Amino acid sequence: MSETSALEAALATNPDDHQARFDSAVVLNAEGKRVEAAEALVAIFKRDRTGTKTARARSCSNF
Repeated sequence: MSETSALEAALATNPDDHQARFDSAVVLNAEGKRVEAAEALVAIFKRDRTGTKTARARSCSNF
């Protein structure tokens, strides 16, 4: 199973797995799929209404 497939399976099981979604965004970005990566990051911000937003925002600036 590829890394992308494993992350998609994790998200299918738990759509609120923000780490899997973030990891997916990193993989998509590395594959040159910038729009899909950005959509994954936006989904994190929409779903994650807790204090982890700031840490994720700092991580997103690496893109």
